[in-house]
Amino acid sequence: MTQDSWFFSSSSEDVLRAPTRYTLLAVPGFIREVQAWCSQAGSRVLTLDLSQMADFEIPAFRSLVWARRQLKTLGRELVLIMPPGGVFTAHEEAIMRDLFAIQENAPTSDVA
Repeated sequence: MTQDSWFFSSSSEDVLRAPTRYTLLAVPGFIREVQAWCSQAGSRVLTLDLSQMADFEIPAFRSLVWARRQLKTLGRELVLIMPPGGVFTAHEEAIMRDLFAIQENAPTSDVA
């Protein structure tokens, strides 16, 4: 049996990997990670990799909106790598694609 993670991890300097379960329990860690990334000079784009995510609670969506707004205020951008099909409903996916820049594939340096 595998244990689900609620912690975000950095797979590279500008790529933040979401836990398998992006629920309200994961939100404080996400906010900390975004704030830490914003405090560093460097890239203009933070990529949030949702490709390993299996569960998403729509109330956690507000943290994504907050991050997008926070980065935009600083002249930076949040880009999402979408999760596998079925994690979001068609309506939720349409909203995500409307609000966020989307990168279709994981960065090649992150592919095992």
